[in-house]
Amino acid sequence: MPFDEQARYEPPSHLQALVPSTAALLAALTHSVERLAAGTVLYRTAGDAKYLLPEVLINPYRFGPPMALRQEDEPLPYAWLYLARDLSTALWEGQLVRHDATRAGHFYIHPSAVETGVIGTLAFGRDLRLWNLSGEACAKLGIHDTISSSDYEACHWIGHRLREAMMSREPDAIPDGFCYPSRRMRGHQAIAIRSDILSDLKAGATITHEPFGQSAAYEALRADALYAPAPSATRPMPR
Repeated sequence: MPFDEQARYEPPSHLQALVPSTAALLAALTHSVERLAAGTVLYRTAGDAKYLLPEVLINPYRFGPPMALRQEDEPLPYAWLYLARDLSTALWEGQLVRHDATRAGHFYIHPSAVETGVIGTLAFGRDLRLWNLSGEACAKLGIHDTISSSDYEACHWIGHRLREAMMSREPDAIPDGFCYPSRRMRGHQAIAIRSDILSDLKAGATITHEPFGQSAAYEALRADALYAPAPSATRPMPR
């Protein structure tokens, strides 16, 4: 069944205890707002420069949409563009740099990150209004462990409820996205921007990029004492 913007979709029964209601999210986040001034520099990594600020997002990643809302061979009904406030967080969240679960005490750089990966800066031409899903708001909602885990199914439904809560606001009060605790860089924030505003943001954006394999960040990571060669089998790098 095609996605209906006006319909209410419920998470499966085994996830309902992990996903706050729309009302709870509104209560926690309506007054937990962070504003980023126009021109604030944000960071993003990708497998190709064209994915730094694309017209269409093709992967659900951490905050969805849930599988139940997707249609085979159809575009995603919505998605989120993921950014970071600093380059290190962008590198780890974008998985250009990864931990090897079989070798604690080391990290590696994905081979395709060196071959095709890019690091980019994005500065938008208008202010961004973000719900701040970190700190006390996250604690009150009881979801810190869930959004910091590898359980993407629960995160997809939290992302959907967040979007429902956002879109229930008056037009001039709808946030552009939300910031949340980075899973891979504890103590740092990551940012998710609504996909439906990307064309608007792109019109006034300033974007720069450079090949990751030719960057100072790459050289610094390669020189780190904890750097190790990539394992023989690695997952493809996200686009």
